[in-house]
Amino acid sequence: MLNEALLLIMEGSRRIGRLVPAAGRHRYADNVRHFLDGSGGRTDPGFIEDQERQGDLRYGAATMRWSGCGPIAAANAVHALGGQAFLPDVIRELARDGAVFLGAGGTSPYAVRDYLAKQGAHVTLSTDESEFDAMLAGGDVFILLFHFDRKKRLNLHYVCLTRQKDGFAVHNLTGRGKAAFVRGNFEEMLAAMTGGKGRSVLLMKVSGTPETG
Repeated sequence: MLNEALLLIMEGSRRIGRLVPAAGRHRYADNVRHFLDGSGGRTDPGFIEDQERQGDLRYGAATMRWSGCGPIAAANAVHALGGQAFLPDVIRELARDGAVFLGAGGTSPYAVRDYLAKQGAHVTLSTDESEFDAMLAGGDVFILLFHFDRKKRLNLHYVCLTRQKDGFAVHNLTGRGKAAFVRGNFEEMLAAMTGGKGRSVLLMKVSGTPETG
């Protein structure tokens, strides 16, 4: 019930945000310059694991360091499927249609879903944790939205999960430059990611062949 209310608020804020002129909600040229400076000039540096170092990139009214996990998870999912997602382009798209409270509240998961669909990916979304193990068994690339601490309501985080030989890599879990690795069923993986304190909000299975370039 709490998750459903949270998602309604996030999506409602997204829709209200559409009424706000896009000018000033992001600084595309500045974001491009800062991103290329940080990536050594590469438009596709691979999986983005360093949200903590993205403070110079703006996402609406906030910085990517504060609210950028949604765009980063979307870009990582596209990369995992063999596509190319230039992070400043992802930021611009989601700042226009997806930012919650103009970016200060993160990103609506339905906007992440819609963005991925526009890139040519197929997305299956569920808020029912009892379905997550079956979803994980049937795919290779996922986006998870969760609370780091179920007792706190304002600590949401998106991660991209990619299948490995014995479990999953968790991209941008800490935002400090290195993917984590988890194994087991979903409950065990979430506990490993959050020290046993977390609570899931939703899981997306992402498949298909996204557009490149």
